[in-house]
Amino acid sequence: MKINNRRINGYLSDMVAEMEDIQSVLAMPDKKIVQDHHMVKSLKFSTIIIAESVGNILQHFLAKKERVAAVALRILLYGPETIRLCPKNC
Repeated sequence: MKINNRRINGYLSDMVAEMEDIQSVLAMPDKKIVQDHHMVKSLKFSTIIIAESVGNILQHFLAKKERVAAVALRILLYGPETIRLCPKNC
């Protein structure tokens, strides 16, 4: 299956936007950031968005190259016993 470059670029754009937001907040004096709970929440939220984007990229690669999504769907539909993790003789 083919990697969706538009999807990957969208995730990368999200990451760049959040990193720019983080840099703008970190340009402020530390004391000001710590005193403003909205700034702290903004930093946490941006970090979460970046982590989600990284996870989405990795999941997309796994789904397209390793068919992990197909295996997960089979487990959901038919149960984990339908997936053989090792050869029959192990």
